[in-house]
Amino acid sequence: MFLDKTLEELDGVDWGEPTFQSTLVHECHRVRRVPLRDFTDEDLRRLIGQKFSLDYVVPLALMRLVDEPFCGGWFSGDVLNAVLSLPLSFWEGHPQLRENIDMIVALAIKKYKVNEDLHPEVDDEIIARLLSHVAGSQAKRSGA
Repeated sequence: MFLDKTLEELDGVDWGEPTFQSTLVHECHRVRRVPLRDFTDEDLRRLIGQKFSLDYVVPLALMRLVDEPFCGGWFSGDVLNAVLSLPLSFWEGHPQLRENIDMIVALAIKKYKVNEDLHPEVDDEIIARLLSHVAGSQAKRSGA
């Protein structure tokens, strides 16, 4: 099963040891050697934000977001925010994943509306991205 594998095993590329001294670089190198099943929300956010190994990382993030749309490492919803920050070209190349994110966005909006405890935890930027995603999806369906 792909969750037992590391990104190095899946894409067949060993990055070796980091040659640049930064926490971000070291963490991206480290997580490539971790089985996908052991990824944290922060690992997902970081790799998606850097646009590394998206073919493996985004489906994993979407699986997690179905269960908890506002999961996060640093703050509630930061994994969702990273996924929604991906360029349109990514989604155009992955139509099945696009259907999944549309469903997750609907779940997130519904959960946010009915759970007032989330309001202080979820950044306004994430809500704006959710609403923008819905508007873009509706425009695409209507042919605009």
